[in-house]
Amino acid sequence: MGQCLVCREWLLLVTVALAILTSVSAADKKSARDKAAQSKAAPRVFSGPQVGETLPKFSVQRMFGEDPKEVLDPVAAAGGKPVVLIFVHKITRPGIAAIRVVCKFLEQKKKSGLGAAVVFLTEDPPSTEAWMRRARRALPAAVPLGISRDGIEGPGAYGLNRKVELTVLVGNKGKVTANFALVQPSIPVDVPGILKAVVSQVGGKVPTLASLGVAPRRPARGGLPPRVAGQLRQLIQKTAKPVDVDKVAKQLESLFAKRPAVARQVGQVGRRIITAGKLETYGTPPARVYLKKWADKYAPARPGKTAPKKKPTGGSS
Repeated sequence: MGQCLVCREWLLLVTVALAILTSVSAADKKSARDKAAQSKAAPRVFSGPQVGETLPKFSVQRMFGEDPKEVLDPVAAAGGKPVVLIFVHKITRPGIAAIRVVCKFLEQKKKSGLGAAVVFLTEDPPSTEAWMRRARRALPAAVPLGISRDGIEGPGAYGLNRKVELTVLVGNKGKVTANFALVQPSIPVDVPGILKAVVSQVGGKVPTLASLGVAPRRPARGGLPPRVAGQLRQLIQKTAKPVDVDKVAKQLESLFAKRPAVARQVGQVGRRIITAGKLETYGTPPARVYLKKWADKYAPARPGKTAPKKKPTGGSS
């Protein structure tokens, strides 16, 4: 029984502590050098035209339209009005789930003149088309779906990054207003930001995930709330942008101020890692700054509890 509890403990540590990755608070001047080093170690991820840049026109083979040979240009079809383009670089369940939620909201905003398209990038269009036909019920029905005619790289003028799973672009008047390069899409972490970016262009209120059919998940007894765990997992991505990691960390700290119990949970995770002498094995120096900061603040070490000494890495014992 004791060993099972230890296993569960370490599974939680591995899942959550790895989630606290990169970057430090702008207010922490002592970590400025670490932040600069992190920027070099984990380059910022770019995919597609950035905010303020032009949305070039491009064509895709439309799927499930009235004409099986229909070619669609989502940008031209938008006619300068707000538009959302979702490029699918890799097909995964989390990615498709996130697309479904976003598209459900886009359907609700059709009356506002909002344009949209989900574009699948592939090296093998026939196989992708066959998959889409098999998975048709799982794909959005009210938003145009298409297969890129430009291969896995997508439209050349877009400069898309095939190392991400999804690239979501929000645009208006032919310009990009928001860009989301998602390495590992997460509904609770990524979708709210996308919805907010869309609302900023078409008006209205940002919907809750529950209103879009996303059932809230209850955390396991003693576990972290799903949204918090998702945010922490987002931070473990080696390709995460330092500025985005810093943003998520600040969001967590804002939550900690409102929910002390969650702050204690995260602090306790960090404290266990530090006590076990494993801090140096997680993330980068900036990540460790956050982890130690939260551990010291929310789960201070008890007198007499110190981290074990490191074992020699070389030589004979």
